[in-house]
Amino acid sequence: MASRKVTKKTTKPPYSKFVGENTGEIKKDVSGNPFALILESTEYGLKKGDTIRPIKSAVMDSDGSKFIMGGDYNFSKISKNNYQMSEIPFKNKNISKITKSNNNNGMK
Repeated sequence: MASRKVTKKTTKPPYSKFVGENTGEIKKDVSGNPFALILESTEYGLKKGDTIRPIKSAVMDSDGSKFIMGGDYNFSKISKNNYQMSEIPFKNKNISKITKSNNNNGMK
């Protein structure tokens, strides 16, 4: 009896992290949809020049120009070099551990 090779299918999580400070000014495409370009390649797979489609809650206005507010955000790929920000906030599991240990040491 021949044995069949079983391969485990791995799937990538639908969301990855990017940092708001790593994006340029928000502009509008020919359809009027807002976007920002990634200024530097990231460890999470985004390349310089990739497009991020921002969510309204992450847009800030600075002297008449709009930018993605600083912070960590999730994104998902919608097409080649084109990504959509997620409403799901990025959570760093280590932050809560650090906060709890600091509170136990009398620090707030």
